[in-house]
Amino acid sequence: MAMVWQEMKKIFSIRKILYLVVFGLLFFSLFLRPYVQSAMGSYHMEADMVRSFMAQYGARISPEEFQEWKQSRPVYEGSSLDGYIAANEDFGSLGIHSFVDLVHGNKNGFSLEDENRLWWALQEAFPQVNLGEEMERLLPYEIWDYYLAAYEQEALGGGTGQYTGLDQKQQRRVAERNAGEVYGMLPSNVAYYNFEVLRFMGVFLVLALIILVLPYMVAENRSRMPALQYSFRQGRATYWHRLAAVVASCLVMTALVMAVYARIAVRNQVTSFWDCSLSCFSSGFIGWHPWTLGQNILSHLAVVAAFSLGMALAVFVATCHLENYITAIAWLLPAGVGGVVFCGLAMFRFDEITRPKGLALVAGGLMLAAGVTAALVQGGVEGRRDIQVF
Repeated sequence: MAMVWQEMKKIFSIRKILYLVVFGLLFFSLFLRPYVQSAMGSYHMEADMVRSFMAQYGARISPEEFQEWKQSRPVYEGSSLDGYIAANEDFGSLGIHSFVDLVHGNKNGFSLEDENRLWWALQEAFPQVNLGEEMERLLPYEIWDYYLAAYEQEALGGGTGQYTGLDQKQQRRVAERNAGEVYGMLPSNVAYYNFEVLRFMGVFLVLALIILVLPYMVAENRSRMPALQYSFRQGRATYWHRLAAVVASCLVMTALVMAVYARIAVRNQVTSFWDCSLSCFSSGFIGWHPWTLGQNILSHLAVVAAFSLGMALAVFVATCHLENYITAIAWLLPAGVGGVVFCGLAMFRFDEITRPKGLALVAGGLMLAAGVTAALVQGGVEGRRDIQVF
């Protein structure tokens, strides 16, 4: 254990920790920040409303409860803006008879020029009114309408969401979903933003593990220590100490990344809907498996962790005898690109019915198996290596 601990201290050097911190901050600012909902707005308003619905009706709403739920929708009370718009011929000629119609301007089919002109006319007529606040006041009613319409289409109408051209296997899965899971409730924005966060957290993890392993192995080879270590029998066990240190360090880094994701998930209220069906009427998603949001997250994290560890082991083996940083980067650049493509593209909404069923799960397992196999085979090679090669 002492040898493993010493190797881990080399892996987590102060310089490398600083590199990882800087890289993490830049990565967060460039990719993750837009999906971390730190301020109140439509995202949290929708999540809070769905939580209130669930507090009243539970995790699922039956068709019988839906009628009661529909009747409980609050009625939008118009303001002086609605009276002005209804009495104005310029608005009426374009089919705009209320503030709601104006907000839905693009859906009414008139041009952007006409829409801008109407907004300016309304602001000039009511300079004391904050139109942004009026639109925010309208938002809860828009959320209500979205959920009621989605339930009628998906749960009552047996819809297929945004999916078209489904084959027989996909249609059977949709029918299975419409028999039970569809009655669940999950904020669409929570599902969408969580998919994006998982995507970028996976990309960061695979890159972070490569950053951990590659410089460590190249620095060790440049030190010429293997020649001395391999000159006696016990020294040949150094490979296994290094391997154990790399695995332990990768697990520590993975745990840190998972902890950051957990913090983001709590901030984004993902944990509030952990047990909600992911393929429900409001999520905008249908998966191959009848998973809850939490089960999908755990599956995603497990596959990404397995793939990243397998990639790190492959990098460990590939850099066993590389002494030049440029050469090592050149050789392993395709591996880094492959890891980014897998975590950023293949794993994005990996269980969706438009994706090959189970392919991402198999790929993650195969990558881990390949990394472990390569490390074990290399261990056997190291045990028989002639020190003259050094």
